[in-house]
Amino acid sequence: MGLLLKGNATVVAAAGLSGKLSNLTLQKFFVNNLIPVTLGNIIGGSLCVATVYWLAYLKKSEK
Repeated sequence: MGLLLKGNATVVAAAGLSGKLSNLTLQKFFVNNLIPVTLGNIIGGSLCVATVYWLAYLKKSEK
């Protein structure tokens, strides 16, 4: 949201965010946010799915 607000000087001045929005860039968004979050979701999701499959096949079927 900050990247969109950066171009609207009236809203930035009214909210008092001028100092905070000066550090926002697309590069920082990708490097500091999107890439770590995506990798964490991939690793966490694969561990959760693997655990569920492991627990499901851990039980021996009764025949």
